[in-house]
Order: sequence, then C-alpha cells, then structure tokens
Amino acid sequence: MRSVAAALGSQAAGERLIARIDAAVAAAVPKDAARPTALLFIADNFANGGPTLLTEMLGRAGFASPPAEMSRAVPIEAIVRNPPAVIMTPDPDGRTATLRRHVLARAGLRVAEAAFPRTFVNCGGPTIIPAMQRLAVIRAGMTR
Repeated sequence: MRSVAAALGSQAAGERLIARIDAAVAAAVPKDAARPTALLFIADNFANGGPTLLTEMLGRAGFASPPAEMSRAVPIEAIVRNPPAVIMTPDPDGRTATLRRHVLARAGLRVAEAAFPRTFVNCGGPTIIPAMQRLAVIRAGMTR
C-alpha cells in the first residue's frame, strides 16, 4: 500500500489506510484461546488454502486452518470425514452450499455456517477492514 500510495503521491492517505487496517486487525483478535477450525469457501466448492492473505486473516481472527486436504477444490466427502467448526461461504443460498448443508445434516454433523461476502476475498487493501470485522463477528458467535 505504501508503494501504491507513493506512486500516486498520496503517502499520507496510504498511511491513514494502513492505520485503519492495523486497527481492524487488532480489534478482531479474540480474547480467548479457542481456535475453532474454519473452512472459507471462495466460490462453490473452491476453498481458501495455503499461505494466503485470507489464511493469515483467519488466524489473526482466532480461527485454525483446516487440514491440507481441505484447500482448493474440496469434495463434500472430505468435509464429512473431518468437519470444521464453521464453514464460511459467499453464497449461502447457492446450489453448492445448499447441497453441502443437506449432506452434513443427513450425516448428523453440526457445522456452523456463516456468510462471508465474495467482495472480501478479491484483494487486500481497504477490503481487509470489513473482512476482519466480519471474521470477528463470526468468531464471537462461535464462543457464545
């Protein structure tokens, strides 16, 4: 962000944005030590995985990453074998999420589900602020 702000001649605005992001990240840090496993879908059955900005954001918000088999294209069988505490999805009413919910219910598995808008996963920068706020709300709901 500093590089982009400098290229635009807007260093002060860049520093203000960085301060707002830092504050949002700090505010999202949970007060307890619980680390519920989160599976964050980007679209349909395609999940976040590996060393990404989203993985770091999830970790800072108090979530543990799912096993490596549950990154990228995740078949429902992998979720049934090793269900996360929460599934975050950009389209909770979509066909894939509805099918996944049905299969988990039929398997007798209780997995929390939360909407996580697709706009929060497009890139870093200003979207980090509402994304961290949303993760904090989801995480707080996991410990009630």
